[in-house]
Amino acid sequence: MVAILIGLIGSLSSIVGQRARALREQRLEKLRALLQPVALRVQDQTGIDVRDLGLAVYVLHRPGWWRWPWQQRLRRLYRVRPKIAAMSHVDWRPGKGVIGTCVERGQDVAEDVAALDDLLRSETRDTWQRSRAHGLTYDEWLDTRGKYGVILATPILGEGSGGSAVIGVLVLDGPAGAFTTIVTDEVRSELASVADQITTNVLSS
Repeated sequence: MVAILIGLIGSLSSIVGQRARALREQRLEKLRALLQPVALRVQDQTGIDVRDLGLAVYVLHRPGWWRWPWQQRLRRLYRVRPKIAAMSHVDWRPGKGVIGTCVERGQDVAEDVAALDDLLRSETRDTWQRSRAHGLTYDEWLDTRGKYGVILATPILGEGSGGSAVIGVLVLDGPAGAFTTIVTDEVRSELASVADQITTNVLSS
């Protein structure tokens, strides 16, 4: 009986794992179909070469009880980035970074991060606590410094316990110095429309 139970549990685990992988692949395909044309439309709207633009989707995720602190984090589902870009190692969560600020406020947040880095270049570990830009620690700022230009983050809304709630973030990043070119009503409207489609066609399925 023990051997049968072990075999049954193993089979069920395998089936659950296969279904989870299939769901992830379906989501990736849907995100790919949604996001790849967006970069081209933003190129048309801004005149910025599509190779200098990046798009990413993050969703709120609460890790298991074994991971401290027990709070939601932002897990990246998909990224479109024609050029190879340096990656940060920051554990993004609500209130941390531009994307975390977007979740916390529940609205678009835009920042020329490269310009902000330049303003903060004289900061030291001892003085950083006064700045703490976008909730980053000094070490996290050092890790992200020089890796980003302009970032525009748009909330992805879904159903929460009290109604509509932020369930993720759609992020557009572009070259430094292009803030007024990227952060326009036209581009923001484009991202808001795609964020709604992600909720309806990807995260609700």
